This record gives sequence, C-alpha cells and structure tokens, in this order.
Amino acid sequence: MPRENIPTELLLIVKKVGEKEYEIATAPQLEPNLHIMFVMTLKKCAKGSIVKFAGGRLTISGENPDFNSAVECLRAGLNIPVIELEMT
Repeated sequence: MPRENIPTELLLIVKKVGEKEYEIATAPQLEPNLHIMFVMTLKKCAKGSIVKFAGGRLTISGENPDFNSAVECLRAGLNIPVIELEMT
C-alpha cells in the first residue's frame, strides 16, 4: 500500500453498545485495503476478546477488553505513529 494512503494519525473510537460489546470506529475512515489490515491486526491484538466485522460494523466483545494494550499493538502492527483512543 502506498505510504500516502496511510494516515499519520488515527483516532480509535470505542462505543459501548451492550453489556460486554463495544463498537469500534476510526477517524479518519480508512480506505478498504487499510481497513482490512486494521481488522486483521485488531484480531491479533485483542487477546481474550472476539472481534467481528459484519454488516459494516466492527465490534469487539469479551470480559473487560484491554483497549490500551490493543492500541499499543496496533501502533506497532500498522506503522501508524499516533493512534489515540476515545471511549464514548
């Protein structure tokens, strides 16, 4: 993927949608190829949690997911220098 298509900053927006379920969004919205890479990397980084992408929604579920560890893992796996976390 060309470097110019990869954002230098990414905001990871986490919204609680159920008792143990969270919806994940990004700002800016990622291009399809990068989004696939993001989902695959998140699945590896979200240890002990279930990551699903269905119907245009990305969700993570499980007992107390560790989003901070996932963000650190995503930074290393995606080569995006700044990934911020916003819980809503």
